[in-house]
This record gives sequence, structure tokens and C-alpha cells, in this order.
Amino acid sequence: MNSRPHNRRSGTDFVAVAGMAVIISALLFGGATRLDVLAPLIPRLVAAFVIAVLVWRGQFGWSGWTWPEKLIWGMLLAVPALQLVPLPPSIWTALPGRDYAAQILAATGGQGWMPLSLTPDATLNSILALTPALVAYALARQANEVTIKLWFGLILLIGTVGAAIGLLQVASGESSALYFYAITNADAAVGFFSNANHHGSFLACCLLLLGYWMLERAATARNGEAPQIIAVTALAALIISTAIPLTLSRAGLIFMLGVYVLILAFMINQLRLPRRRAIQIWIAAALIAAAGLYIFLVTFGALEAMRVDIRNNGRIELVPLFVAIARDFLPFGSGLGSFDPVFRGYEEPSALLFNYLNHAHNDYAQLAIEGGLPAIVGVLFALGWWATANISILRNRMVLPERRLLQSLVAMVATSILLAHSLADYPLRGAAVSVCFAIFCAVIARAADGARMSKVKNSV
Repeated sequence: MNSRPHNRRSGTDFVAVAGMAVIISALLFGGATRLDVLAPLIPRLVAAFVIAVLVWRGQFGWSGWTWPEKLIWGMLLAVPALQLVPLPPSIWTALPGRDYAAQILAATGGQGWMPLSLTPDATLNSILALTPALVAYALARQANEVTIKLWFGLILLIGTVGAAIGLLQVASGESSALYFYAITNADAAVGFFSNANHHGSFLACCLLLLGYWMLERAATARNGEAPQIIAVTALAALIISTAIPLTLSRAGLIFMLGVYVLILAFMINQLRLPRRRAIQIWIAAALIAAAGLYIFLVTFGALEAMRVDIRNNGRIELVPLFVAIARDFLPFGSGLGSFDPVFRGYEEPSALLFNYLNHAHNDYAQLAIEGGLPAIVGVLFALGWWATANISILRNRMVLPERRLLQSLVAMVATSILLAHSLADYPLRGAAVSVCFAIFCAVIARAADGARMSKVKNSV
């Protein structure tokens, strides 16, 4: 398809502005995952508009992606699309896991051509939910380092504002008008999110971006700007670090501590301190962090809230049941978005401790149930690509430009946080986190491309 005439500068400007629009709409309105919430429609509409303009301009850029990237995104779109293809009754009723549904349809006289998915509406919603992340990836894949720096700063800014709102939410009480969703964690700091756990892991990523911003600003600071940089960094770190424990998210708290460990390790390495002095700093930091966290959590009652949540949390015990459900629906799965009604048919009395379980709180298990073997293969392939790209960056880090390397290291840690959190929750199902994740993955892909090209150039 021929593109309409536009110069490189206008194309770069459009990518930067379009990316900002996608990020702002996703972070402000994409913090929920429920089907009955209308706010996530806004980032989808923005994404659809940007995709249309990119295609019209001939600037979507997919031709520059490597074949693994094309395959991953192709599978992400193809699996739910194929699950919506109508099948004749003779085939549909023979599929694993359809016995009960077939009996109901036969009894009601509604049996006819049916799609593979048990919940077609939810499966279609899954496809639409991918559009913000898809366009974010397409934009970030062709963005330069200056644009990525701008986007990182925008994510950090909105994240810090959301953290501050979270503090006000907790201070105002459960009936606070600052909670933007009817179904939310009304006793925790959720910011622009509906789920406090997702907010916690997102804020941990914001701490990474804060460290990146500080290093970038320090590298280009003029005389006399250092105190301002330190003051802004300290204020943002204080707001975010206070909000994370108040999300009552154990994962968020663990990730926050991990990020601070990485930042401290980087600073000690950059300062090239003697071994003895470095050990002293590590011990002092550990003692201060432990004492400060304990006092803070006890003062705000967050420690007891986390203990209660641990006692009443049976997610780990449900993993064998999830495996059994996935096995029953192999090889094609029950259909993306069908977990809730499917789980109700398997729910045991011990699981009734939950108010409801609309997701498995383990995205890998849920994808295995809903997507079957194609989803399992797709996830393994995507993780393999992610690991290979990161290894390539680390092995060839000396040939990468400093800014691109630093951005890719931030993206590497941030994606690790979100992939790890997906073992115990579903942060990537909302546009707010999935858009950020897609941008981070595109940054990794660009750096891996650069590492490969530099390696080839050096070998010639």
C-alpha cells in the first residue's frame, strides 16, 4: 500500500503525539478490566483512530518487525478470532468441555451453529482490548530515543499524580469521591485504577522510570540544577513509595523493594566504592528499609490488612483445579473471556471464601483454560522471544548507544515485574498496564535489533 506523502519530521512528530494520546487515554481511563465498565472504551476508540491514521499514512510499520514479533501479534489476534468462527453442531458438540453446554442448548431448542468460544461476546471484547497495546507497540517500534524518553516521562508524571490521588483516597476514607470506579478496593490507594494490586505493580515500574529520569536529567543538567533534580526526585519517590504500601499489595511492596535494590546496586557500581564501604551501605540500607516499612505499615494498619488477606487467600490452592479445567478443555480452550462461567461449573466449597473470582489471578493458567494449546504455545514462544532479546541486549551492551541501552534495561526490569505479577494476578488485562508493557517490549525489540546489526557490522 502506497503511503501518502509526508516527510520524516512530520512522521516522527505524529508518532510522538499519537503515542502521548494513547498513553494518556490508557492511564486515565484504562484502569479497569470489567466488561460492565465503560471507561476502557475511551482508550480503545483512541487506539482505533490512531490505527486508522497510521494505515492511511502508510506508517503502521509492521514490515520492519522481525518474524517472531509478527508471529506473536498474529497469534494474539488469530486465537480469539478463530474462536468466533461458527461451527456446525456435529463438530461443536464433539469438542472437549462442551457436554454441559450442549445439553442445555438441546433442552432449550437453541442448538445450531456455534462458535468455539462459550462466551462469544467476551471473546470479541478480548480482541478489542488488544487494540491499545497493539497501536502502542506499533508506535514505539518506530519511535526514536527522544520520543521514548518523552513517553517515559509522561508515564511517570501520570503515575505520580495517580499515587498522590491514592494517598488522598486513603486519607478520605472508603466513601471518598476520589475513587473513580464503583467496584474497587475502597480501603486502599488505587489512583486511576480499579484494582489496587495492578496499581501497586504499575507504581513499582514508575519507580524505575523515576530512576531513569534522574539519570537522564543529571547527565544533561546545567550548573546549579542538581539541587532541583534531587528535590523533584525525592518528592516523587516519597509519593510513590508511600502509595505502594497503601495499595495493600504484597506484590507491589516486593517489587518496590526489588527496584530500590537495583537502583542502589547501580549507584554503588557507578561510584566504584571500596568493597567494605559498599557492604556497609547495603547493611545500613537494609536496616533503614526494614524499620521504616514496619513502622509505616503498622501505623497505617496495612500490615494487619495484608495478614488478613494472606489468611483468606486461596489462589495457590486453586492451581491444581485450574490445571484440571485446562486439561478438560484441551486442545482448543473454552474461549477467551469465558473463565468466570466456566469456573462456576467447577467451583468447590473451599473456593467460596472469595466474594467472586472473575479471573484466575494467574494469567498463565487462565490463558491455558481459555485459549487451550494455541495459547500455551503462543505464551511459551513470546516468553522465549522476550528472553532471547534481553540476552542479546546484555551480551552486546557495549555496542549500543548509552541512552538506548539504559532505556532497554528499564524496559527489561519493568516487563520482568509485570510478567512475574501475572503469576498471581492479571495486570496486563487492563489498557493502563498493557499499553506500558507494549511500549517496554517495543523498546526491547529496538535495542535487540540494534545489538544484532552492530554485531553483524563488527563481524564484517
